[in-house]
Amino acid sequence: MTKFSDISEVQKIAQLAMLELKEDEAEALQKKFSSIRSYFDSLADIPVSDNEDISPIGEYKPLREDIPCKSGIRPDSFSAMTDNSSFTVPKFNPVPADRWVMTVGNFDGLHRGHLHLIDQMKQYAVQTNSGTVLLSFTPHPKEILNPHTPLPKIYSLQQKIDLCREAGIDRLTLVEFTEKFAQITPEDFIAQYIVGDKILVKLYIGFDFNFGKNRSGTAETVRAALAAKGIPTEQVSAYKIDRMTVSSSMIRRLLFEGEFEQSALYLGRDWLIEGVVVGGRRQGRQLGFPTANLIPDIYLPLRAGVYATRIHLEDRKLPAVTNIGVRPTLTDDPQTVIESHIFNFSEDIYGKKISVQPVRFIRPEQKFSGVEELKSQIALDLRTAQSRLI
Repeated sequence: MTKFSDISEVQKIAQLAMLELKEDEAEALQKKFSSIRSYFDSLADIPVSDNEDISPIGEYKPLREDIPCKSGIRPDSFSAMTDNSSFTVPKFNPVPADRWVMTVGNFDGLHRGHLHLIDQMKQYAVQTNSGTVLLSFTPHPKEILNPHTPLPKIYSLQQKIDLCREAGIDRLTLVEFTEKFAQITPEDFIAQYIVGDKILVKLYIGFDFNFGKNRSGTAETVRAALAAKGIPTEQVSAYKIDRMTVSSSMIRRLLFEGEFEQSALYLGRDWLIEGVVVGGRRQGRQLGFPTANLIPDIYLPLRAGVYATRIHLEDRKLPAVTNIGVRPTLTDDPQTVIESHIFNFSEDIYGKKISVQPVRFIRPEQKFSGVEELKSQIALDLRTAQSRLI
């Protein structure tokens, strides 16, 4: 949970939410929220009628404010659950009525299996004049249930939201997964999160659907509970390519093994690491190989090492060689850094958003005896990467 205690932080959050707040406007919001528990982050929608005049927010109701924003986007009317641990990303599409077709799951990767389910849900929503809502969790449940075992994630939360938008989902509701939430019974989860106070027309679930404490809830559990209310449930069969079931775990394995063409087949798109270029120690420049650096905000499903890559910058795809790791020859810092040397490139791109597309794995990261040996290896890596990108 986040408490707003600093005006500059309010402004920062607002900027991430694509709003422009003046200092006095940020101060007004800071005063409003300083004494209450909120769950805003870079994905939240701070209710304003426009960018110049903060609307009266009225009596606080956790995450259920229904005030139009300048963009026409507003928080969802059913985004608040009984434990105040969920929020709804601003709606993506106009919804014809307060009727909903829903799906629930982790959806890490938004791969072709997920998209197959979403397409069926969207078709039924059109037939019934309903909106579509996807309910997911953050962080991933395994990160809470197995905190000592790092979970590689296919995409960051922001990428997941962008992909849901591209998939045509009308609403994305994210539930904060905590140790307390992990104890919720299947019956309470159905009542509070699946049914809630909305008009639910139909529920779509995946072939491996389990939920509730100890994953004790099954497809039959939810099917029976909703059938008693006259609400149908459809369990979508596994989606297969070449007789292989498409799954997030399989895609993570392919990425770790450097099988990027195969992972793209199952994802339905090239896999990208997104971020904003940050300033570093300029060690690459001192070695004669300037780099654009990213700090990943997820545990990447990759081996530490050197990759032939393409850097997506605005509308360009630039060939590059990228080291992903801790730079053991130059530092003892355990922070993973993504360093990309873009071929024949001299632009200043600090602060700009780029995406790194790994194309080929070249070699594992290693510690060299000194700077000269490192420079020789980098020169060799450059030639190898160029040949792999032809």
